[in-house]
Amino acid sequence: MSAAAKSGQGDAPGLPEAPAEKASDLFARGTIDGMASSDVSAVVKDAETALVTLRARASRIRAVITDPTLDAATVAWARNETEALDLESARMEEAAARLRKRADGLAADEADVPRWERFNAAKAARDAAEKALAAYPGLADQIAALLANALAADDLVARANIDLPRDVAKLTFSHPFARGFESLIGQVRLPRGTMQDKQHWPLPGQNAW
Repeated sequence: MSAAAKSGQGDAPGLPEAPAEKASDLFARGTIDGMASSDVSAVVKDAETALVTLRARASRIRAVITDPTLDAATVAWARNETEALDLESARMEEAAARLRKRADGLAADEADVPRWERFNAAKAARDAAEKALAAYPGLADQIAALLANALAADDLVARANIDLPRDVAKLTFSHPFARGFESLIGQVRLPRGTMQDKQHWPLPGQNAW
C-alpha cells in the first residue's frame, strides 16, 4: 500500500475494487414501485455481492495496516478507509435485509393472486347460488302441490278403472313421469331449510306412494 492510495490516486496491489454502488443506491434501486419479487431478489444478490467485496477490501487493508514501514499518512488513510468500509458494510447488510424482506412480501402477494381469483370466483358462485336458492321454498311448494294433485288423480283413475263403462279402455297417464309414479314419485324428497323442519314433500302424515 502506498501513499498514492491515501491521496485517492490509486489502491494498493491486490486490494479489491470498491463496489460501484453504495448501499443507499442499491436500496433505492430495489424499492421502486411496481417491482416484481424476482427483480427485488436480483438487487438483493447485488447487495450481497457488494457486501462480500466491502468486507474483503476491509480485511485486506487490516492485513497490511500493521506494517511498521508504512508512513503516518498511509496509516491514517487506512484507518479512515476501514472505518468507512465497516460503516458501508453495515449499511449494505441492512439494505440487503430490508430488500430481502420486501422480496418475500412481494412473493407472498404474488402467490395470493391466484388464490384471490379462486376465492372471488367461489364467493361469486356462492352468492349467485344463495340468490337462486331463495326461490326454492316457493318452487318446492309448487312441486309438492303438483305431486299431490298427481297422486290424487292417480287414485281417481285407479278407482274408475275398477268399474269402467262398457266398451271403454282403462285410463292411463300419458306423461312419462306420471307413468312412473311408483318408481319416481316415491323417491322424491323436498326438504326445507334444515333436517328438523317439515318437508315440502312428502306432505306431513302422507307417504309419497
